[in-house]
Amino acid sequence: MNPGVIVLARMDSSRFPNKAMALLGHKPLVEWCIDGVADPGRYRTVLATTGRDLDRPLVELAARKGIPCYQGPVEDVAGRIAGCLEAHGLDCFARVNGDSPFVRKELLREGFDLIRERGADLVTNLVPRAFPYGVSVEILRSEVFLACYESLTTSLQREHATSYFYEHLAAFKVCCMPYGGGDDHDVRLVVDTPADLERLGKLLRAGRDVAGLPLPELVRLYREVS
Repeated sequence: MNPGVIVLARMDSSRFPNKAMALLGHKPLVEWCIDGVADPGRYRTVLATTGRDLDRPLVELAARKGIPCYQGPVEDVAGRIAGCLEAHGLDCFARVNGDSPFVRKELLREGFDLIRERGADLVTNLVPRAFPYGVSVEILRSEVFLACYESLTTSLQREHATSYFYEHLAAFKVCCMPYGGGDDHDVRLVVDTPADLERLGKLLRAGRDVAGLPLPELVRLYREVS
């Protein structure tokens, strides 16, 4: 298999303009995400953004990190993913949002193993929702995604590119990853607003190596400082 992680990012956000390059501690938010998922021996990491001048800082960041960058449509995130799959020949992919600085590569490894071993169309840890926000695993077979692409007809489905598959779960072979920590979906390890960025900044100021913390310890630290 030729697996890949597609990190989706762009500079304009109605709630938090220039969010992707906002500093969390000493480096931009999207760089935390890239560093968190990068695992060259297991899969390829691709930054997917747009071809606008506005998003040029993201293209330059990808070049500095030594990862490929795909530039696609602005509003059609599903189209951006489809183009990225074809450009890089990926036969399965994980969809990751660049505003999630603490994605766990060990979960992505597990997900890629599951999609290979079980022949699943979709591997997800969002059903039921128990993992913290920002620690999502959504891995799809590329042929399945591309076969369904024309069926993504609403603006919501085009923007939230995996929503179609959750709307039609019974039509696909789905493998759900269980959460061993009870229910922590109220924990927000994701940045939608400046307030979220400030909240996650408290984790760094607590003096721990948050990037290297096991997820249960990261959740405990989050609850301590929030």
